[in-house]
Amino acid sequence: MSRSTGLQVLHPQGVDISRDASESCRKTRKEGKYVNNSRTRAAKVKAKEEKNEANRSVKRSIRADKRNYIETLETEVEEASNQNRTKDLYSITKR
Repeated sequence: MSRSTGLQVLHPQGVDISRDASESCRKTRKEGKYVNNSRTRAAKVKAKEEKNEANRSVKRSIRADKRNYIETLETEVEEASNQNRTKDLYSITKR
């Protein structure tokens, strides 16, 4: 699992975040600034809704990236087991 250390999030080794996820993350941060800088209550509510939607899309894309990562590991394990490569099986399961 990933651990949060202040502003930086440490991801498990090998999990790559797609460009869509990183773009959505930047958008979420920008929306958070709009929430803090809004003066009227209506503007804050609108900015908060936009931020929540951007946050949902970030979570969805990261979940999809993790799912794809696990699927690739699964196919590697199947190939290694079919070819009786125990060293590769061990290294893949350690990831």
